[in-house]
Amino acid sequence: MKVPAFTAAIEQHQKRITDSILDHARQICADKSVNVKTQVVVGDPKYKICETVENLHADLLVMGSRAYGRIKRMFLGSVSNYCTNHAHCPVVIIKPKEDSAE
Repeated sequence: MKVPAFTAAIEQHQKRITDSILDHARQICADKSVNVKTQVVVGDPKYKICETVENLHADLLVMGSRAYGRIKRMFLGSVSNYCTNHAHCPVVIIKPKEDSAE
């Protein structure tokens, strides 16, 4: 059973967080004179990222890696691995620094 007011409050909170993250990312890019396009989509990340890259006719996809171990990656899958093999443009994977990996 959905509670409309509660659901709406959660969606508004998610939107505020999303907007804040996008604003921060856009500012970082603007400070470096990097032209970017942003778009918020909902769904399975690996499929939605590849679909969005194709729809935007992106020249490059840059994404991070959570650096899961082999076992975790085997069960959870790897979004970056999927995108590397299915995106219609070059993909750059940014791995975390050794000391920041969990």
